[in-house]
Amino acid sequence: SRMSNVSGVLEQRVTPCKGRGLFATRDICAGEPLLCEVPLACTQLRPSEPGEWSTAAALADEVLKRACEDALDHLTPSALSTAEKTLNEINHSLVPNMPNLSPSASGAGDASQIRAIDPEEEELQSEADQLCRKYPGLSVERAKRLLRVVALNAMELRAFCGFRVQALCVRASMLNHSCSPNAIHQGFLLTHDKASDSQSVEMETPEANMCLCVRSVISIRKGDEVCISYVADLTSSFSDREAELQHHGFAPDRRPCDAALDRWLVPEEMRAEKTQAIGACNLAADAAWQQAASASYGAEKRQYLMAAAAHSAQLLKLSSSIDPFHQLSTLARSRLAHVMTASAVPRSCANALPLWKAVLCALRQCMPPAWPQLLPPLDGAYRAASIAGMEADAASFRAERERVVAILQHSCADVSHGKWMPVGASVLLDPRRHLAHAAGLPSGKVKVEA
Repeated sequence: SRMSNVSGVLEQRVTPCKGRGLFATRDICAGEPLLCEVPLACTQLRPSEPGEWSTAAALADEVLKRACEDALDHLTPSALSTAEKTLNEINHSLVPNMPNLSPSASGAGDASQIRAIDPEEEELQSEADQLCRKYPGLSVERAKRLLRVVALNAMELRAFCGFRVQALCVRASMLNHSCSPNAIHQGFLLTHDKASDSQSVEMETPEANMCLCVRSVISIRKGDEVCISYVADLTSSFSDREAELQHHGFAPDRRPCDAALDRWLVPEEMRAEKTQAIGACNLAADAAWQQAASASYGAEKRQYLMAAAAHSAQLLKLSSSIDPFHQLSTLARSRLAHVMTASAVPRSCANALPLWKAVLCALRQCMPPAWPQLLPPLDGAYRAASIAGMEADAASFRAERERVVAILQHSCADVSHGKWMPVGASVLLDPRRHLAHAAGLPSGKVKVEA
């Protein structure tokens, strides 16, 4: 059956290995909207609430709450059945957590795989018990099944302006993962003032005004599967992606760029010492960067940024033992370039430009030509080139950024009942504000000579 509000673009099929998926019914150009829907449930993620099962419980609670409202504030067997049916519709057939789903041919759903999905059994049990106390008609086993379905299918929507939202969607949950995605899922907020062009949004409760839009990022041929990335950072190494995808019950794809992301250039017997030195330097840079992010503007923030830059520069000196495209090298270059560019000193910006170019080169190996992770370094490179007076470079970076933005489309006009804006749009649309936000600075007055 066709599953899209964009006429005839997607259809559902069942594949031997991945279960259900969505496939293109015609050739699709980069930047086309493919699917747009209001989530069944949303919850805002906060640093103080990191637990996977607590997040799943918040989403399951929202689904059950709606079922209760439909049943006049009482979770009747009929209402519970309706809630389970809804969750069953969005459950991937690879992992049969609901009672009426049959195991796939791959054997998913056996005890070992369930254990892999539930590494924190005690937390799962605790959240299930709390749901049962809140909804007396719910058994512990049914609560656990609901939590597993939600945890497997919830989609994280990250925002540049600070908050993260976990959403549960009926149709978008059918999109399978790829480490080389051809589409992206984005979060949009509904403005309250529909008659105005101003982007006035209730930022305190973004989950109450959320829409999810899926858009192609490259050309897709008719019959090809449309895939998104379940992994937030496409520059993550294979082992990091494997850990992030573990609770979904499958391993990541191997990509040509993966070898460089954790490749060593020294013999194995020399790696222990190098690993310790690089690890210590990276931890110090991380700590300084986090302190700069939480510090108030002024001398304290500048001090931490300078410390982060110094540790990043030291890390680059140590990086002769790892691949130039290693994820640690890319991170160090990015941090150092951010601080140097934020100084707004022409000489520092000129020296930052090769760092930005190296960062972009590394990122392009791991992601489609239009991807949000490309925007901060493109903004940084554009500003560095502009301040340094390198007009040709500045024009090139600006043009590339405009191409990326044109495909990602930081607006969504696919929902007829309201005007939508992207999560964090006010930051994304202004390169200088985006860079200042990414670097943790108001306008950037940190002098770093290199």
